[in-house]
Amino acid sequence: MARYLINGKWYDENDSSNATYGKLWGPGSTQWKANYGNQGQATQKPQQKPQTNYTQPTQQPQPRPQQSSLNIRDITGIISGISSQYKAPDVPRLSRDEMLTQAQNLANLQIDPIIQALMRSKEDYLGSYESSKRNIEAAYAGVPQETDRLLAQAQKQGTESAIARGGGRSGAVEHVVGKLKEPIMLRAIQLEAEKAAKLASLEEGMDLFMKQYGDKIAELEGRRGQLTTAIFDQLNSSDQQLALELAKIAENRYGVDMQTTLGLLPYFMNTKLEDDKLVLDWTKTMGQVPPYGPGEKVSMGDLNQIVGLRQYAENAGVDVGWDPATGNVFIGSQSYTPAQLRAMGAQLVNDRWQIPQSKIDELLYGRR
Repeated sequence: MARYLINGKWYDENDSSNATYGKLWGPGSTQWKANYGNQGQATQKPQQKPQTNYTQPTQQPQPRPQQSSLNIRDITGIISGISSQYKAPDVPRLSRDEMLTQAQNLANLQIDPIIQALMRSKEDYLGSYESSKRNIEAAYAGVPQETDRLLAQAQKQGTESAIARGGGRSGAVEHVVGKLKEPIMLRAIQLEAEKAAKLASLEEGMDLFMKQYGDKIAELEGRRGQLTTAIFDQLNSSDQQLALELAKIAENRYGVDMQTTLGLLPYFMNTKLEDDKLVLDWTKTMGQVPPYGPGEKVSMGDLNQIVGLRQYAENAGVDVGWDPATGNVFIGSQSYTPAQLRAMGAQLVNDRWQIPQSKIDELLYGRR
């Protein structure tokens, strides 16, 4: 393979690695004249071990610009994962049946004690009624016997009186006895009327009490229904308010996540202007456009990709030589045998050494 010395630097005849010089087709070629005209001479280098007293460049180029492999979805996921640990408490919500049951229980707590008090007052009244009735019955229980005794006594007394006055005739006796019995009968009738009146009054009081009792019970049952409805509406309103508050908390957390994400974006992602600046910086340093487009996600951690040894090193400003007799490769002032290169993971493809980027970086810049 022929090599040519151009402006103090050696190139293979098929070298297409340098974008500034283009592909060389040999001295006197059209491409040569187009690039250099009559300047410089290409001299075929003899096939011998190249000199190794090259000077290491004083300024090493910046490595490929580093960009994060995270995207906005990754960042949002990280922020959401952190904020989800501080989510709103999981508050249990009642169903409509559960709210209705709770409303009924709360209404019962207010109405049942009043009804129970009314029931106790009813029992007390019934007890008083029965006692009063017994007292009335007892008070007039002896009236018939007393009336019979007084009538018997009037009979005897009237008979004796009539006989004593010589009026033993039956008509006279009956007349006298009748006169004696009349006030007794009137008194007995009066007492029976008093008893009936007292019992009637007692019954009227009972009827009035039972009516009032029934009205109060009906009123309380109506209040129970009203309270149940009011409490149910309050519970339902509170549940809806709770749902709105929980939704607001979730919305606020989402807003905080988005604000946090946007605040962290400059630390994880470049703007288009920054991406373009990275490409320009790379181009200024390397003398060629980088092998990726603006904004393309690349990473300094992607060091296992295979690169051309000569192209990568010379783009970094380090001279590369090759001894066809031994196959040794000279990188700067260091010589490496094919066995050493293969130990680093390099392979010879189409007479070109291909090597992992991480290994050539170690050779050029030392271990990272």
